[in-house]
Amino acid sequence: MAALHRLRARLPAVRTARPPSRRGNLDILWLTWDTATLTPDTTRHAWLLLRSRVLACAPKRPDGRPDLRAAAFSTVVQADIPDLAERLHRIDVQAQFFDTITRLPPDQMDVTILRYLCGIPADAVPGIVGLPPAITHTLDHHARGALHELRPDPETQE
Repeated sequence: MAALHRLRARLPAVRTARPPSRRGNLDILWLTWDTATLTPDTTRHAWLLLRSRVLACAPKRPDGRPDLRAAAFSTVVQADIPDLAERLHRIDVQAQFFDTITRLPPDQMDVTILRYLCGIPADAVPGIVGLPPAITHTLDHHARGALHELRPDPETQE
């Protein structure tokens, strides 16, 4: 459970929101323990539980999607730009791109956030989300294709 809390801290969507308490997470896990132990894939169950808690605390757009735009202010790329006008432009481009990520289906969004926003290595993602490597590879491939269709801006391809 501690590893899931460390991962949650790396997720950009919740840095500006009130994080869920560990006690609350443990209470939910305790209340759903029978389901957790009966499920054929406890890793997937744990990921879905963590995901639901993170999204419950994340800021929301009017249409209900999570609002990742604030994460654009904490990217390494924009922090290294000395010119203020260029930095603000980069933040705007990144905020639009982060908003586009939330238009992906849930599993594609998860893989994209873990891989490209949190910097989790590709071979570690399946163990986190509880899906086979071939599926996470396919989700990553489809997500990149969908992002290109939704926002074919080469500035965001960093």
